[in-house]
Amino acid sequence: MAHSPKPFFKQARKSWYVETDRRQIKLGPDRDEAFRLYDQLMQQPPQQVAASPKSLVNIVAAFLE
Repeated sequence: MAHSPKPFFKQARKSWYVETDRRQIKLGPDRDEAFRLYDQLMQQPPQQVAASPKSLVNIVAAFLE
């Protein structure tokens, strides 16, 4: 089952965060504002990562040549 990211509070930083795409995004110290930002973030379409010239496919292709 896929994991759905949920906001969590970091006591040491006294701030709300959400983890998405293996990144922790700071939402701020206010709970209501953090959940509002979380809703906005979850409504955005996922970002596609463009293949860089140093992508694994290009490195393997260069190696095989």
